[in-house]
Amino acid sequence: MRVIKIFVFFSFCLALIGVLSFIPVVSIEKLRHGYVRIDLIPDKGISSQESQNNSQRRPTKKAFPLMVRKVSIVKKMHEDYVHLQDISFETVQAIVVSEDMKFYIHNGVDYEQVEEALNNYRRGRPLRGASTITQQLAKNIFLTNERSLWRKVREVVIALYLDYRLPKTKIVELYLNAIEFGPNIYGIKKAAHYYFGKLPKDLTVKEGAFLGMLLPSPVRYSSSFQRHQLSSYARSTMNQILFKMKITGFLSGQKYFEAISSPLSFETAPMPSASLEPELSHPL
Repeated sequence: MRVIKIFVFFSFCLALIGVLSFIPVVSIEKLRHGYVRIDLIPDKGISSQESQNNSQRRPTKKAFPLMVRKVSIVKKMHEDYVHLQDISFETVQAIVVSEDMKFYIHNGVDYEQVEEALNNYRRGRPLRGASTITQQLAKNIFLTNERSLWRKVREVVIALYLDYRLPKTKIVELYLNAIEFGPNIYGIKKAAHYYFGKLPKDLTVKEGAFLGMLLPSPVRYSSSFQRHQLSSYARSTMNQILFKMKITGFLSGQKYFEAISSPLSFETAPMPSASLEPELSHPL
């Protein structure tokens, strides 16, 4: 009996060490006092699987150059990083309710969603969904887009540690500065400038809902902007985001109806003659 207890104890210790080895502790500690910087470099060594995934994500009518996203954690604030207080409150909440309704109450992982995803995986379906904002941040900074159970486990472990070490405000700030909003468009500052010609602090609630609508597949769903007309999916999803904001108290009834009825600026603007590809080589 004693031998069994010792074996169980050492097995538990080894398992714990294995789990903790997933956590980039030093890098996460740097995030407490640092910033996320995204650099794009031409992709010259893309694998066949990644090439197939990218071809499925990108529209056939407009070819965008394949770029590799290089993530760096830096101490000095750079020109593209935006603090949370410099992003309109309504835009922040529109993206939060769009991506993770329980963000402010969970510990980095929505266990009900994870259980559902694992059940689907056991049934032979690909792993998808179930990621909280914290998990997406963990994936975007520390992991790859590989769809596997192994990557999902690491994502969950890192997300739990991120939530333990960083305040929610810092997590959502880093998230908004690290995610993709369109072809080669990373971060809320570039997105606000590209789609609306504004600073993040000047975005309206409906513009925030539009950015939230993009996030499941930003390259694909940005076609509404390119056509200067919201698709039925885009309009329906944005209305759902606005309604979620209303029922969660982030949006008053009056502002909700105003947002529903008002068009976005690009819906009434003339079609541009210049290329729609974002200018990323110059500071905004």
